[in-house]
Amino acid sequence: MSRLAPKQPVPKRRAFRTPVCALCGLLLSSFLGCGGDPADRVVVTGEVTFAGQRVSNGDIRFLPFAGQPGRATGAPIVDGRYTVDAGGGVPIGEHQIKIRAFLLDGADAAPAQMGDTDIFSVPQGEAAAPSDLPKYNADGRENYLPPRYNGESELSAKVTGEQDPWTLDFALE
Repeated sequence: MSRLAPKQPVPKRRAFRTPVCALCGLLLSSFLGCGGDPADRVVVTGEVTFAGQRVSNGDIRFLPFAGQPGRATGAPIVDGRYTVDAGGGVPIGEHQIKIRAFLLDGADAAPAQMGDTDIFSVPQGEAAAPSDLPKYNADGRENYLPPRYNGESELSAKVTGEQDPWTLDFALE
């Protein structure tokens, strides 16, 4: 018959080490982060018109100016309205705004899509070049807004986070 050895007590030093190591790991990870976007963010919503008419199909991008925290964000424009809420919204700070608008080909046309060729790949803190914003969307429809609103954008805005959601309308001419 086999005898079971009585359970030995865990030495105090080893019992203390495990929780201390876990606590140190937690603190270290909170200080270092996970390599994500450290910027405070706010949801931004609004309306976009061109020549007095709602932009029925397009997209809007918010690009932090060089030296500002955060990454580029954006959203589709559908029936003249947009809401940037992915990832918590737009980083608080000064942004260059780029807007594209596309003609709908028919009743079954889908809203503008964020494709692999859009400016979300711009590294944090770097400005996007005009060529970073394609003239055509994923469905091959051409942007009809003048370059001063997209590829050579003159639009800018300061998002302060005083409200959530932050309302920002654009009346383009």
